[in-house]
Parts: sequence; structure tokens; C-alpha cells
Amino acid sequence: MGIAVGRTVGPAVTRSAVRRRFRESYRHLRYALRPVHMLFIARPRSAGVSVREIAQEMEVLCRDADLWLGAD
Repeated sequence: MGIAVGRTVGPAVTRSAVRRRFRESYRHLRYALRPVHMLFIARPRSAGVSVREIAQEMEVLCRDADLWLGAD
């Protein structure tokens, strides 16, 4: 799993915080996903989003991409 966080998201401290939130969100979901390589690209609005919201969006995206193996 890769995370791309560009400079448009904010200063280095903000980008690092966004990366940590994405990693934590993925950590909760990884066992319910097919083993594939994926890349998440953070947008500027992701700077103010919680881990729970990121995890919910990741789940929706993975379900739509037919990568979800977890229980419904």
C-alpha cells in the first residue's frame, strides 16, 4: 500500500499527519482486503479528516473495486 501526499496538502507536519492517518486506517482494514498493490492519493481536504472517516472511505473504495473479502 502506498500513500502519495503532495505539497498542496500542507506543510511537512500536516503531510506526515495525513500519512499516519492513512496508515492507521489501512491497518484496520488490511485483513479484509485481497492481497494487491494499491496507491492512495491524499487531496488537500484530507488534512482535516479523521482516521474513522478515512477508513470508511477506504472500505467503500475497496468494495467498489471488488477487493473486499471481509464480512458484510
